[in-house]
Amino acid sequence: RSLGSGSVHLTDNFKSGSFDKVRHIKTIPQQLFEPVKAESGVAIRPILAEATTAILRSILESSDQGVLFTDLEHRTLACNRRFGEIFDVDLQEAVRSEAEQLRRRVEHLIPDPKSWRQMLDRVYASPSEEFTDEQLLLKSPRIVVRRWTGPVYDDSGNLHGRLWTFLDITKDIRRQRMQEVLYEISTFNDPDPSVAYGYILQRISDFYDGTTAVLSIRNYNRMDYRCIRGPHSILKHLKGVDLKDSYCKITIKSSEPVVIQDTRKHPEAKRLIASRIGYFTRYMGVPIRSSLGDAIGTVCIL
Repeated sequence: RSLGSGSVHLTDNFKSGSFDKVRHIKTIPQQLFEPVKAESGVAIRPILAEATTAILRSILESSDQGVLFTDLEHRTLACNRRFGEIFDVDLQEAVRSEAEQLRRRVEHLIPDPKSWRQMLDRVYASPSEEFTDEQLLLKSPRIVVRRWTGPVYDDSGNLHGRLWTFLDITKDIRRQRMQEVLYEISTFNDPDPSVAYGYILQRISDFYDGTTAVLSIRNYNRMDYRCIRGPHSILKHLKGVDLKDSYCKITIKSSEPVVIQDTRKHPEAKRLIASRIGYFTRYMGVPIRSSLGDAIGTVCIL
């Protein structure tokens, strides 16, 4: 849906990069909204044209999507709070800036600025077309937004500008990726156990953006490291650690998954050597069980 300069722009049936049907509904004659037919999917009571600014402001302020409205010269005419949050820009700065200034302001968030600019050029070269895609933004943490843009028409059916919306779909993308990783792990098979658990740890490490993943087995008063995957760390040079100095002893003791956001603040973990000397560590451990159900080791990330 596009709202701007007194027009309502409805689209449906997305197919092959464009929309099959686009309906333009005249909404503002001189001073009143005309009622919109029920079959259009929008119903509006006749109201004074002066009220449209307040209505538009309320819609922009309440939307959970970032919204940007530009003219045909690519200059920002309006944007909302959520847009500013997504792109780390001041709203007043955005509407005062020229198109190139705003692009440079947000360009550091784009993984491939050259392709991004080429995409914008293609969009503005086809002013009546609609586009949708997904865009990774290099924030901390990184986010993914679903970007949609379509034309806005004035009362006479002439192009007046372009509307952009940005919806944060990071959680949806992460859930989808998690399901894919779980499927890959559950269907992987190799007669060599070391290959199998090495693959599992590598996939876990990759999913958590390169975090160190460790498989350790209890050997009396020690935890033997059977496999380590992830970035280079001191763990790669160790064969194991004394049980009394291991975060994994908390997982084995509880015999259930353990998540510690800051080991320096955990009642048990803070007494371990690494925490006492000040290392900031997040830990998640899952017990490995024997055929009898006893916790004999852990798979953990650090």
